[in-house]
Amino acid sequence: MTAQEDLALQRNFRYLEWAAIGLTVCAQCVWMSALVEFDQFVGLSFFLLALLAADSFITPRSLSWRFAQLIAQTIVTSLASALGAHHFYYLILYVIGAKAAVLLPRAQMLTVGVLLAMSHVLSGQFAFYALHNIHIHRHPEPIYYRSFVIEFQSIIYFVISMATVVFLGRMFSAERKSLSKERVLQEEVEALAVRVERARIARDIHDGLGHTLTSLRIQLELALKLLEEKNCAKVKELLTNCQESASASLQEVRRAVRTEKDGEFILKKAVCDLVEQIKLQAPLKITVNLDDRDLSPTLQYQIFSIIKECLTNIRKHSSADCVEISLVRHDDRADLRILDNGKGFSVEALHSGFGLKGLRERADAIAASLNIESNEGKGTDISLSFPVFSGKASGTIRAF
Repeated sequence: MTAQEDLALQRNFRYLEWAAIGLTVCAQCVWMSALVEFDQFVGLSFFLLALLAADSFITPRSLSWRFAQLIAQTIVTSLASALGAHHFYYLILYVIGAKAAVLLPRAQMLTVGVLLAMSHVLSGQFAFYALHNIHIHRHPEPIYYRSFVIEFQSIIYFVISMATVVFLGRMFSAERKSLSKERVLQEEVEALAVRVERARIARDIHDGLGHTLTSLRIQLELALKLLEEKNCAKVKELLTNCQESASASLQEVRRAVRTEKDGEFILKKAVCDLVEQIKLQAPLKITVNLDDRDLSPTLQYQIFSIIKECLTNIRKHSSADCVEISLVRHDDRADLRILDNGKGFSVEALHSGFGLKGLRERADAIAASLNIESNEGKGTDISLSFPVFSGKASGTIRAF
């Protein structure tokens, strides 16, 4: 609960206190007019009610001062009820109990609750017994002696009613705290989603666009050298490749900033475009066989990201000239395999410098089991097995 919400809640209780005090004053005035004569003790009870109303203007910010205020209000209310119409002060005591249940911790709330019950009983004893000689004109002798049973019943009713008020107050307080925690968690989730989306865009741009721009720079440097040699045909070919690379880079940026939830992503088309782009830059024979039936756009995007990660690593490190990519569907799972005939590497000596750290992260994002088999001089076989989420069903997949 924020400080502003806490102050607003205390202001609302202030209005309840004023209403309870006003009703008590009215009831005591009727009681005084119909049953008893006005005396100095009744006047003192009215003064204490005015003091209680003035105290409600104070809005403590700390728990200790709030606890002290409720204790003081309990004592003042009990004194006023002992000097005035005792049985008309229940409403004020209920409001104090509700405030303690909502605004105080459990230990302090129980202390105030016990004090409310004790002060109510003691004020009743004071009103009916200790001040018998003063109150004799209020309670004729027969009524006084038979009032013990009625007083005991009133105490029982008061305790039960106060326990109900406190219980409802604690439920209200717990609900407010739960809503406050839920709001904080929602804000944290939204902030985390923003960070995750930024990380995904940064990774996509780094993995795809970075390499494309590097290749584009190399081709432009080569075109400048050929231009000096006046090899116009070769320069034209290189510039055409640069134009296509620039167009592919623009598509890569658009794909990175567009969320995969847009429903516009098609795996086969994206992989074919990627393969055509790679063939313009490297002498690679790439065979593609993808069964992407009923795959959700989110899952298709993640599969494409894995394929792109693997092809980037193959171009950078493997010196392969042949790559096979296959996606095989089963009932509730799918198997993705990327096989190349490159120089391979030692899996035992694998480290993040090989560029496969991102591949493992993407595999975790779709709950895939990743298996890498490679030996020096014998190529690399990367296979993933993961659960399938239909495009007609929703699946929770983390984005990078």
